[in-house]
Amino acid sequence: MLIHILTKPKPVSSIVIHSSRQYGQPKLKKPKELKGIKQAFSVDWIDRKCRCSCYVLDNDIYIKHRDFGSIPLYGLTAEEKKMGKGRFIFNDNWGCVVLRGEAWIILKDVIADINNEVFVVKIFQKLAEQITGEFGCCEWERFFERIIWEYNKWKEIG
Repeated sequence: MLIHILTKPKPVSSIVIHSSRQYGQPKLKKPKELKGIKQAFSVDWIDRKCRCSCYVLDNDIYIKHRDFGSIPLYGLTAEEKKMGKGRFIFNDNWGCVVLRGEAWIILKDVIADINNEVFVVKIFQKLAEQITGEFGCCEWERFFERIIWEYNKWKEIG
């Protein structure tokens, strides 16, 4: 079994950020390549709070990530409160406002990697490392693992 895992091909997939936006900028438009293509499946970024739509086109998966680069905006620091620079955003002093960012992300050749039986862990680790620049970013690894898992379920259904 160990020899079989070590002899599998290396992943060739890569990530392209097609377009992105921050809070206050105009809404993102669906890429022209996806015209007439329906959503294949969706994947949770944050359970029950943020679902990302996924579209399959040839060997690529397009993702509409609805929480990409979002900025949490907390209230005032203790020093700012003492100086009288305003109030906290919420009266309970526990909440925050999220300035949501969005992006269209393309996973290039990821379906070719799946069909070539590349070790799945290698695929999602490589993709997570490409998008964050760090090795071992668990939230992105889990996200890409869910995408691969949902794609395989979608492929089985038809």
